[in-house]
Amino acid sequence: LRERRQKETRAEILRAGRNLFLEKGYEATTMEQIAEKAVVGTGTLYNYFPSKDDIFLSVMSDEIPIDVEKDGQDENGAGGYGAEDALLEFLYTYVKAFKFFRKSLWKDVMSIVFAKSGSALFKKWFTFDMRFVVSLEKRLQGFKKDGSLPASFDCREASFNIYSVLVTLFVLYVYTDDMTVDDFVEKLRKQLTLIISDKG
Repeated sequence: LRERRQKETRAEILRAGRNLFLEKGYEATTMEQIAEKAVVGTGTLYNYFPSKDDIFLSVMSDEIPIDVEKDGQDENGAGGYGAEDALLEFLYTYVKAFKFFRKSLWKDVMSIVFAKSGSALFKKWFTFDMRFVVSLEKRLQGFKKDGSLPASFDCREASFNIYSVLVTLFVLYVYTDDMTVDDFVEKLRKQLTLIISDKG
């Protein structure tokens, strides 16, 4: 019963945080506001999440399934698709979640992340991204295992190359008002073709 109550409280905090981030933006949202909206004491809130950064990144984790184990995927390969199509489908689960937050909120967060490279948010964001790179590398290894990619394919290097492309396209997406997620995916597809053909 206690464990269930803890899960419910955590979920309520994340719900409150998500709603406030969407309503007020990251910078303007405070821990006190999140506690009030979640109907918990501020002390209780800090017992669950040490900072606003942790709440935001937990919300991101819920919306963006980056872990192979978490999203129900495994390392068994492309499942009959070509490596490029299977990889794009895998990445789309990550990219489509960008739509959940308005571009104004992403700009708000990124202004902190990039302006303060030593900040707690930057370090936690970087850790979040590195989890994604590990997940991506596992997926590529699965493609190589089932023959969708050649044995000489460097999965680690390719995973970092794809990550770099994603970061570049994400910044472009956030700061280009008329760029849609579909535009993002199309540009990503072209870059994946180059990376896979180059490494193959």
